[in-house]
Amino acid sequence: MFKNKFLALVIILYIGSYCIWSRIAIQQSEVYGFTGQYFFIPEPTWQWRVNNYSVVMMYYPLIFIDDDFHIACEPSYSLQRGN
Repeated sequence: MFKNKFLALVIILYIGSYCIWSRIAIQQSEVYGFTGQYFFIPEPTWQWRVNNYSVVMMYYPLIFIDDDFHIACEPSYSLQRGN
């Protein structure tokens, strides 16, 4: 009986945390003008890549179901300076 309640709690926390994070990511993409969503604001660092894509992998089953969330490709960072 305890295992069933614990499993239900874990599933509720998993889905609830995805709902919160994904809506924040969608809101950030609208503010910054991204064509897709990132869980973290993009930075040209390995730490950002690991963090963002780890969260993507963790939530991938829910991302697959969610019609509103679209994973963005990693941005290309230019080596040229702007004028």
